[in-house]
Amino acid sequence: MKIGWFTDTFYPQYNGVVTSIESFGKELTRRGYDIEIFSPKSDRKECNGMKVHSVPSIPFRPYPGYKVAIPLMLKVPKLDIMHTHAPFTMGTYGLRVAKRQGIPKVGTVHTMFSEYVRYLTKRRQEQMKGIAWKYIRYHYNKYDVLTTPSKAMAQTLEEHGVKPRIEVIPNGVDLKFLKPVKNAKEKLGLPDEKIILTFGRVSFEKNIDQIIKAMKSVPDSHLVVAGSGPSLEELKKLPGKLGIKNRVTFTGFVDGKLKSTYFSAADAFVIASNSETQGLVVLESMACGTPVIGADAMALPELIENGKNGWLYKHNDISDLTKKMKASKKTAPLSRQSIKTANKFSIKKMTDKLEHLYNDL
Repeated sequence: MKIGWFTDTFYPQYNGVVTSIESFGKELTRRGYDIEIFSPKSDRKECNGMKVHSVPSIPFRPYPGYKVAIPLMLKVPKLDIMHTHAPFTMGTYGLRVAKRQGIPKVGTVHTMFSEYVRYLTKRRQEQMKGIAWKYIRYHYNKYDVLTTPSKAMAQTLEEHGVKPRIEVIPNGVDLKFLKPVKNAKEKLGLPDEKIILTFGRVSFEKNIDQIIKAMKSVPDSHLVVAGSGPSLEELKKLPGKLGIKNRVTFTGFVDGKLKSTYFSAADAFVIASNSETQGLVVLESMACGTPVIGADAMALPELIENGKNGWLYKHNDISDLTKKMKASKKTAPLSRQSIKTANKFSIKKMTDKLEHLYNDL
């Protein structure tokens, strides 16, 4: 079966959507599927057995690192299924291809796009969110079936008038790659004290500023902010203003090969975003035996069980976040339960769900 994946983001950009595409694609290719990726200008022509067809693109200045694809003169082979991973230029082009070829249309909603309007304007945020949802309805109501990684996101789409059948297919974790690493703190040269980690794209919607502010009242601990993104330079100023500059480390971009080492080095992983459609980094941390502190919002409560594999706190409540960060401790029972949770979302199990959908179509 030949499947075309149309995406508005791919390497060299690194984010959760790219991780999802690579993980599912690698497993599907191993199973004999022919996956063709169509993306903005990429530094790759092949990725884990998948063919990459990239097109000219221009930078999207409001969101550094993001590119707007210009799919002119793109030759697309005959496909069996068209599957988009974003609703903008490449997603729209994918719909045109599917209509022309008369094939099923699948779309995955990875992101809560309404939460990104802050990058376009600081004014009339609620009005802009309404416009964003109007476009989301317009685009996604053209599909035969949609997938999304959590029940919370599926419900949100339905509440906002998105009508196609929705299948919940979470992103999977490569358990062969993501697993506990011994002596991880020493390998990374981190201080011998409680390590609190946040890992991923450093952007405003991730609310990393709240984690840094909470750190001021969490003694005998060190925060590692691993990753890069549009809010990195602004966030770097915050620890100095709070008087905790020596207790916060910004790593910048981290090679994916070091993921397991960073997660293993942490005593707790923190995710403060209240718009996660799944939170793949939560499962990546748990796969390495590290419990997670997460905002009690959107999809995170579907993964985090209070006192079992981590702790939930009232989102946007820095005081409650501080309490959970103080109380967090990496114990053997918490690590075992964290790994057990991650095992439920192995890439093999999640690909079974996607494969079943493709065969059904």
